[in-house]
Amino acid sequence: RLMRDIESILTRTPAPSVKPKPSAPEVHDPPLGSAAAYATRAKQRILAEDYDGAIADYNEAIRLDHTNTSAYNNRGLARRAKGDFDGAIADASEAIRLDPTFSAAYHTRGVARYEKSDFDGAIADYNEAIRLDLRDAVVYKDRGIAYENKGMYAQANADYHRYIELGNLSDAERTQVEGWIRDNEAKIRRKK
Repeated sequence: RLMRDIESILTRTPAPSVKPKPSAPEVHDPPLGSAAAYATRAKQRILAEDYDGAIADYNEAIRLDHTNTSAYNNRGLARRAKGDFDGAIADASEAIRLDPTFSAAYHTRGVARYEKSDFDGAIADYNEAIRLDLRDAVVYKDRGIAYENKGMYAQANADYHRYIELGNLSDAERTQVEGWIRDNEAKIRRKK
């Protein structure tokens, strides 16, 4: 799930140059002094699961261009992948401070808050991400998972249905989400 979420967020953020291929990306040294090149290499490193290398490259990209919202957000993704949820929240928050309309940063921060069991904070961030981008299927799924963890099964199912409607899901993914919906419907019936 982590790699799929990271790939989803990385593909929604503007790439400074050529987008890396998701399978076995080559990692190249950027030209000295190029924030965009460091950010591009960092994305390649995230996809190769070299999170320390990605963080180092994003640090350099941010040093060279402290207004690069994608670099902050994506460094947050790498930090989240390493289990540094507070660092991920701080980076996403800085991206939001720089650009309050950057929906992917709200999603990144929401996922990190979810990982810390701050379901209310996660839901608030997912709500804002959805307000900014109504067609981002993955945010609906993630908000549904947070609702489910709070025992809010009807809200979870509404989000899961929206995820199915918007997402380009494989048969296996659709079957999995439909199973979540059935499980939640059973929980709702038991509550009555």
